[in-house]
Amino acid sequence: MNTSLDLHRRRFPRAIRGRGQSRSVRPFNLSSVPRCVAAANKGGPIPVQLREPTNNAPAELEIFDHIGEDLYGDGVSAASVSAFLARHRNDDVDVLINSPGGFVYEGFQMFNDLVSHRGRVVVEIKGLAFSAASVIAMAGDWVKMHKTSDWGIHRAMIMAFGNQKEMRSMASWLNTLDEHAIDVYQERSGQPRSKIVKWIDGKSDGTLFSATQCLELGFCDEVIQPAKLTSTTSNRSRSTGSASKSVLAARNRLARLRIRLP
Repeated sequence: MNTSLDLHRRRFPRAIRGRGQSRSVRPFNLSSVPRCVAAANKGGPIPVQLREPTNNAPAELEIFDHIGEDLYGDGVSAASVSAFLARHRNDDVDVLINSPGGFVYEGFQMFNDLVSHRGRVVVEIKGLAFSAASVIAMAGDWVKMHKTSDWGIHRAMIMAFGNQKEMRSMASWLNTLDEHAIDVYQERSGQPRSKIVKWIDGKSDGTLFSATQCLELGFCDEVIQPAKLTSTTSNRSRSTGSASKSVLAARNRLARLRIRLP
């Protein structure tokens, strides 16, 4: 979670859409689309789109980029999320997350918009929810994580320049940001504040939690198991069970034959 600009973050594709829609879409509000998206399309179809939910299916918000728009127009802006939620004011919303984090106040705004949303909000962590993205993930009425996903927290950081008074002031500001995040984590999980402070410190820069750990600690409500792997394991178990029953039946038949022999 940082308030500075990190130009070396990996870029993730993103989209905002509703479920159950045809290929005919309506372009997203240009005023809330990152500049690079609008420029790259040059009047063509815009990757950030809205699709009206049908058959009571929830709208879908994908956060697959860093949090906040940078100087190049990359990133998921809080303005775009606010506009999306305003458009679906009374709809249930699924929020899919795979983000390394980003600008702290952009993350706080997204969190506040989501917890204030009238409809039910379900958060699904598909890869990583770290830093500012970890705060956003806590906004769900129900939070679920894929078995191979992670959730991580750390202290806010910033790039600063100035004299000792300015550095002390900046340290105080960073402490305030940390306290806000700790409040969110504690309210969600019910974990002691002292534990959360140790976790955001970590060994060097915070702590990363697996989906199973998050479920145990109260940071998520459900772990999504890989359906195909679960199905394969179940089939193998059934096959092994059938084979064992066949072997046992053969042994019983052989035993009966031996008994009948003179």
